[in-house]
Amino acid sequence: MKQRIKINAIAIAVSLFIVSLFPRFIIRQSNGTADEIMKMVGLSLILLGQLVRVSARGYKAAHSRNGSHLIEDGPYGMVRHPMYAGIILIGMGVVLSVCNVWVFLLFVCMFLLRYLFLFQKEEQGLIRVFGDQYRAYQK
Repeated sequence: MKQRIKINAIAIAVSLFIVSLFPRFIIRQSNGTADEIMKMVGLSLILLGQLVRVSARGYKAAHSRNGSHLIEDGPYGMVRHPMYAGIILIGMGVVLSVCNVWVFLLFVCMFLLRYLFLFQKEEQGLIRVFGDQYRAYQK
């Protein structure tokens, strides 16, 4: 199993455990229509983020054999890293769904810790493999 999958699985398991121990602390009870709207918008962002991730992965699998071809269209034509964009949408959806400011701060910290280094590492790898073609795509 890839290291990245193990780390994500551990993070999800720990998160679920914490939520199950302290549900009232993490998930604020609804205080009216505004909270319900926030939860609906949050759920919509979660679903949209998952759709972005799945479509990007499927598009990449269909258009690049073994990572030998730089994909610059489809979801990759709209944003350079659609899978990370999907993760951000999912995270923001969770933040809106639970309606707590500290969850937003936690999400930002966890995202930066988890993905900033990985993002930079992948960028360097893409430059190494595709060179000037990837640099032009970055612009």
